[in-house]
Amino acid sequence: MTDSSSAYAEAAEFLDVAMGPTWRLLEARVRQSLAGVPGDHPVVDIGAGTGRGVLAAAHSVPAAPLVAVEPSAGLRAVLLARIGADP
Repeated sequence: MTDSSSAYAEAAEFLDVAMGPTWRLLEARVRQSLAGVPGDHPVVDIGAGTGRGVLAAAHSVPAAPLVAVEPSAGLRAVLLARIGADP
């Protein structure tokens, strides 16, 4: 039996690089979708992957509480590194 969090185990280290061009387009859309969200409303990212959307949300609504959930250990490692590197 395999669990769904291991689905990215083989590709996790490459996924962030492969998704770079796509996220250059998506980041603007994430920011637009969060424009006007009050700073006291929480933002939740389910399946946060490598954290590109998490940072877009954090930069769009910097005062909002942010919750990111990622079940894949490999993707979560990149997510935590990305969050840790951003002031």
